[in-house]
Amino acid sequence: SDSEEIKESPNSIQEATEALAEMKYYVKKDEEDDQTYFLQIGTDKKFEFTNQKHYDKLGDRLCDWIQAYMVEELKMSKVMIPSKEELSKGRAQAPIYMSEDWGQNTERALVLIQGTGDVRSGYWARSVCMNDTLELGSMIPDIEFARKNGFS
Repeated sequence: SDSEEIKESPNSIQEATEALAEMKYYVKKDEEDDQTYFLQIGTDKKFEFTNQKHYDKLGDRLCDWIQAYMVEELKMSKVMIPSKEELSKGRAQAPIYMSEDWGQNTERALVLIQGTGDVRSGYWARSVCMNDTLELGSMIPDIEFARKNGFS
């Protein structure tokens, strides 16, 4: 059967890392070039395309890892909009991620909005994250820059 059990997205970096490992991949920060790579377990080779279904599932797991990193390491809060009350009116929900000081820091704010297509909160381009580095494909460096420079 082509149907698969739909699993809920991991809630922690540990869970997201385990989900990636089930697919034989992991995320590694290279201390020499200070870049973060998405690599195959056992060979340390970069991503290799096998088929679209595998690519999509693996991309979803990498996105889960990035979003878990944003919450755990960058101390962002995941908030679903619109609220549950408005959702009952038939509206779809979407996640947004906010810094801890978003309500208090009225001087500087950075708003990051991903593009259209199959991209989600946390990255600019899934293919760049998978084929190059997370520094180039994800929003992590932008969020780190904002935190270091007083942006909410």
